[in-house]
Amino acid sequence: MDKVSDGISPDQWISFIEYNFKESTKKMRQRNRENRKKQTIPHTGGSKANATRRAEMMVETRQWPGRAQMYIATHKNQDGAYVNEAAKEICEKIESTLSQITTNESQVSPNDAVGKVLGQEHFGRERFLGLGVVPS
Repeated sequence: MDKVSDGISPDQWISFIEYNFKESTKKMRQRNRENRKKQTIPHTGGSKANATRRAEMMVETRQWPGRAQMYIATHKNQDGAYVNEAAKEICEKIESTLSQITTNESQVSPNDAVGKVLGQEHFGRERFLGLGVVPS
C-alpha cells in the first residue's frame, strides 16, 4: 500500500491489484500479446475513435471522408511515410482504385475502394467509420 499514487483510494487500488492477479486477466493478457504479434499492418490511429477522426477530417476538408481516406490517414506516420511496405502497397492499390471509381466514396459500399482492395467485411461491421449501423 506504500506505492499507491495520490488520488487513488485504497479500495480502488486493492480492486486493481485483485483484477491484475486474476487468472482470467492473465490469460487475456497472454491472448492479446499473441494477437498483437499476428498483426502485420499496424496503424497510427492510436486510441482516438474513428468517428472522432472522421469528424475532424470533415471539418478540415469540408466533406465526409470515405473509408479509403480513413485507411490512408491511419496508415501513414506524421511525416507522411507509410507505417510499413505492406501498408504502402495496400494504400497504393486503394488510391489506384479511387482514381477509377466515379461514385461517392463517402457512402459505404462493398464495392468502394476499400471493399475492392481488402475484400468483404465480416457481418455487421465496416472498417474505419466508427459509429452507426452499417451495411455488410
